[in-house]
Amino acid sequence: MTGHKPARRSQGSVQTCTNCARRKIRCSKTLPCATCVRLNKAASCQREEVVVVTRRSLQPNPTPASASSTERTGAEHSQTTPSPYVTATTTIPNVQDVVPQINDQILEQLLASLFSPESRLTNEAAATLEFLIHGRRNVLNQFIGRETIPVTPASTVQGWDIFFSIPDARTILKLHEMHLVWMHNVAHMPTFLSEFEENVLKADCEKSWVALYYALLSQTLHHIDSDCLPQVSHEASRVLFDKSIETLYQAGFMDQHRLTSVQTICLLVQVAHNFNKSDLICVLVSSAIRIAQCLNLHRLGPDPAISSGNAQDIIDREVKKRVWWFLVRYDWLQIPFQNTCQIHMAQFDTPMPVNCHDDIGRIIADSNVAAQPANSYTITTWTRCLHDLSVLMWHHQDRKSQTHNPIDISGRYEEVIRADNELKELYSSWPQTFRDTNTIPSSHPSKDGLPTELMPAMILMSTAQKIFTVHREFQLSCFRDRRFAFSQLSCVTIAERSIEAFQKWPDCLEARICRRMWTTLSYVISCCITLCFALLFKAQNRLIHEFDRMHGYVKWGKEFIAKEEQTSSIARRGVRLLTALMDLGQSVQFSVDIEADIGSAIRRVALADENSAEAEGYQIVFPYGQELWESLISIGNAVLVVLHPEDVIKFVLLIITVIFPAEFKIFVVISHSENPVVLFAPVRQFCRATHPAIILVIYSSERPGIVVPTSPEDLLFEAVSEVFPICSAL
Repeated sequence: MTGHKPARRSQGSVQTCTNCARRKIRCSKTLPCATCVRLNKAASCQREEVVVVTRRSLQPNPTPASASSTERTGAEHSQTTPSPYVTATTTIPNVQDVVPQINDQILEQLLASLFSPESRLTNEAAATLEFLIHGRRNVLNQFIGRETIPVTPASTVQGWDIFFSIPDARTILKLHEMHLVWMHNVAHMPTFLSEFEENVLKADCEKSWVALYYALLSQTLHHIDSDCLPQVSHEASRVLFDKSIETLYQAGFMDQHRLTSVQTICLLVQVAHNFNKSDLICVLVSSAIRIAQCLNLHRLGPDPAISSGNAQDIIDREVKKRVWWFLVRYDWLQIPFQNTCQIHMAQFDTPMPVNCHDDIGRIIADSNVAAQPANSYTITTWTRCLHDLSVLMWHHQDRKSQTHNPIDISGRYEEVIRADNELKELYSSWPQTFRDTNTIPSSHPSKDGLPTELMPAMILMSTAQKIFTVHREFQLSCFRDRRFAFSQLSCVTIAERSIEAFQKWPDCLEARICRRMWTTLSYVISCCITLCFALLFKAQNRLIHEFDRMHGYVKWGKEFIAKEEQTSSIARRGVRLLTALMDLGQSVQFSVDIEADIGSAIRRVALADENSAEAEGYQIVFPYGQELWESLISIGNAVLVVLHPEDVIKFVLLIITVIFPAEFKIFVVISHSENPVVLFAPVRQFCRATHPAIILVIYSSERPGIVVPTSPEDLLFEAVSEVFPICSAL
């Protein structure tokens, strides 16, 4: 006991653990704290024992021997007071002798402590008391002063699976930092690599962190060339995708809210669409938005002029901003597909991330994030451009919802032109280096982990895709109706420019990485579809476009995305769709209803999909939004069934008498001509205006552009697929 070090005296209890205090990093002030749990040091997480002293504390009169010492430390005694632990025999000295003088500095500290958020009830906090009794963790944490939920044994995994050897895992993470982090920015790789080096040596690890680790590996294996990676199966990326989601559920991410869970979902977006999991990821993103709100990522407030935290605190805040804005961007850029969004601009105050580098030597300067000039390429350049575009898309949707009038076509088109001008003005406002698509990229177009020489083409094509969605309501009518000719010129021109920019790309690692991005594949398909529409309506616009060149662009785009057919469901569907539209262009001169033919072609692509129940068939492959898709596939109250003569009786007996309601009228058109669709058109118009109908077009000769069932089974599948949507709607 003689060697026991006496406890330090302090005016208040120590909340920061000894590990965080020694490393001078932010502590969550829980036991164990979030940092120690993340670093697998929960067992050693403890607080320093101190003796709490106040100015009312009593002490014995100092002896003469200690008087000189007291005089030498008068400054210390003015801020710290004697121990409250006094024996019963202690005499009470004069109050003036034991109470130090209260100077201005101490008074300021006392007043600040009285009005601190941790000790006083604010109006905003009072408004959340109802949710306190519900047990909402973010409200509980607000009153307790805790930033994260406590870690329990259920939230950690024993003997977690690293999947690779440690050197291989380290190599893959380094490749991600070098080539991929600019795509998302939701993970600060220097911090994550440091955590990996500590966690990999531990027997247990927090589950949501492991899910984030798997998501990083999955994205890396999907985008990086196999010859740059350790020897792994080509299915490893998908296996890791599934493991990441499985680990998220094991971590109870919907109940145990953690930033790492939100980061994981954001990273899974990068591969989910290519893995045919669009429906799954859109629901996960919706969950991530709500979790982020529970973590108050949407209420970080303006950036301080000078940060009071240490470097890691500053980086953590910037990462939170990036995560929140990733969710904002994804939500708002999905508006054309859903005609709705979850995040309202007036309901968050978290600012956009700063244009900055990520490496430790350059991210912090003067106790704050070191913002770079607007014309400087940084790790956030790509995502910041997408943020700006998403803001305009939200404003466009907000104006449409407030002034939408189905009858006022001219007013709606004025809004389209306004949004088109805003997008082009935004694009023009970006630095010239972001828009230089004339310079041919070199064979090594990357700098500081960012494909700077490829970025102008990607920024242009991303802007083009937003312009397409703005004009989606007039995407087809602009080729027939001269009132909307501006839409045709705007969309076709920027589609051609985008394809031309991509044609200049070299065949190198960086270009192949960018090509495998689900957004790149979707954007190229969007451009090609726009040009296909122009080709299909060329009879109405023969003097406007160079159709041979346009056909060459579409052919090049199809070959571009075909290179990723083996690994991307978007590419597979895109190739089928472009093939169908290009084939339709060879026979469209026989058609009197081009829109119906386009709708039929798109329907066949959706039905041919290996999983046609998913919405991705039209949301990703046909990326123009809900209205245009519905206008193409809708045939009013009529159902068209094309039959061989020998199948008529079988179909009538087996299908019509069982499935169709009695109120359907049946029209039978028998044709041996080369163009039976000509006979269908007037009947179709009649059915739209009068009565639900089934139209049987019976023909005996085949021609390009009409589906010819190859077997009775195929015939019945097509017929039932055509009929059920109509029956379910009646």
